[in-house]
Amino acid sequence: MRYQLGITPDWFKDIDTGFEVISVIVTFLIAATAYKFYKLTDEERYKWFSASFFLIAISYFFKILTNIIVYNEELGMQTLGRFTYTIQYVHEYYYFEIIGTLAFRFFMLAGLFGLYYIICKCQDKKSIPIIIVLIFLTTIFSNIQYFAFHIIAALFLGTIVWQYYLNAKLQNKSKNITLRSPIIAFSILLLSQLIFSLLFLTPEAYVVGETVQLIGFLPLLYNYIQLVRGK
Repeated sequence: MRYQLGITPDWFKDIDTGFEVISVIVTFLIAATAYKFYKLTDEERYKWFSASFFLIAISYFFKILTNIIVYNEELGMQTLGRFTYTIQYVHEYYYFEIIGTLAFRFFMLAGLFGLYYIICKCQDKKSIPIIIVLIFLTTIFSNIQYFAFHIIAALFLGTIVWQYYLNAKLQNKSKNITLRSPIIAFSILLLSQLIFSLLFLTPEAYVVGETVQLIGFLPLLYNYIQLVRGK
């Protein structure tokens, strides 16, 4: 049984890749906009906010690349024909999928940690190397137990949602749609990670998780459009 990035139903293959392309576009646009704000204001938080979303964009890029290669595995096997070469071909895909999947998970967790660190306005920079090591270990462990990645991602997203809520409440602007958009977006993304963790129950959880995740990026896209329009 080959290692899988997700238990993807055959009919959903390539559709999920399209979803990830949208995720890359949204996260990259936000990263680019945050960097422009940094250049204009010279505020460090914008620089690290940009870096965090850029890491998330890179993570989805790795997932897209892995999907494209792995989903074409059967075609490659039919083309090669010979048994010995087919075995070698499968091994190459096997290792590529593992590396691509682990890269996706590491950059995703690193990006989420960056957002958490900025939004929570943490001051203890000495803890950053320790957290990065823990993220690396979680990524490696997720090769054995995939849900470890989704649970840690959900924890980061949960703390991000809570901190956004506290910030909005503190500013007494909880009804402001621009401030609510990140809360809604990260809440939906949190839900998607919880759904992904249920893959052991049914492959359809992957389809639902991907769909919910895509919906979660829409409020972020809305927020980006509002920022660009200066509202």
